[in-house]
Amino acid sequence: MKREVREELGIEVKNISYYKSQPWGVAGDVLSGYWCDVDGDPTLHMDKSELGRAEWLGPTQIAGQPDDLSLTNEMMCTWRDAHMGDL
Repeated sequence: MKREVREELGIEVKNISYYKSQPWGVAGDVLSGYWCDVDGDPTLHMDKSELGRAEWLGPTQIAGQPDDLSLTNEMMCTWRDAHMGDL
């Protein structure tokens, strides 16, 4: 996971912890979700051949999709809800 983040976003991460997984795409593929902290410079250097979008958002900027049961949406909303009190 650490290597993937470095290659696709150009940042270093630490304190990596597994959240959960879900089936993804074709049979046999799995999407895994992890929490982590940035280790150093947070400037994103997105690999455009791997990703279509990468950005930092604050809790109030994450709308989420109420009917979306994806792991990605769940993690974004969980993080948002946990950090709303930080404002």
